[in-house]
Amino acid sequence: MTFEALEVTVAGGVQVIVLNQPKRKNAFNATQYNEVIAALEQAKNDPAVRCVVITGRGDYYSSGNDLSVFTAIDLSNKEKLEQELADAKAMLTRFVNSFIFFPKILIAALNGPAIGVAATTAQHCDFVYGSESCTINTPFVPLAQVPEACSSFTFPRIMGPLKANEMLLLGKKFDARQALAANLLNDVFPDKEFMSRVMAIAHQIGTFPRLMDLIRF
Repeated sequence: MTFEALEVTVAGGVQVIVLNQPKRKNAFNATQYNEVIAALEQAKNDPAVRCVVITGRGDYYSSGNDLSVFTAIDLSNKEKLEQELADAKAMLTRFVNSFIFFPKILIAALNGPAIGVAATTAQHCDFVYGSESCTINTPFVPLAQVPEACSSFTFPRIMGPLKANEMLLLGKKFDARQALAANLLNDVFPDKEFMSRVMAIAHQIGTFPRLMDLIRF
């Protein structure tokens, strides 16, 4: 499959999905949403793939939703608006479910800021690693949006309700060390060796017995 918004490679039992729209800070539009869904489906069905790593090209993991998509919506046509909103809801549901129900080991490698849906879906991965320059931010309320991707459930469970309220309700930005302390990251690696450290873990997982896929939490 040819991808427009991603770079996808497979080697040594590991599929690497790179969000590849650096000029747009890897913001999610319909193309990137659908291609991540397709790439995960491809990995699920490929017996050679034991583990998937998702990361971003450039200085961002992802800036979240491409807000220009919302500003382009025609509010004057109610019927068209309702259909576009229904389509967007269905696409987001498929996207989130592709993380939740992915049957193999999934690693989020936050090479830089992870904002909004990029931050919330990362917490559906089995491992989350951050570079020293990564930050995690969910500015939903300031943008008049609600927390998505089950984050109103997962974030309090992961870091406790008080810290979750800071992030989800106040939109507080956590740096890498704060995110590590809040259990949003497994570990933090120096920027210059970030991907090599993550890939070493991924390739280690690729050597484990397939029983590991059956005991995921």
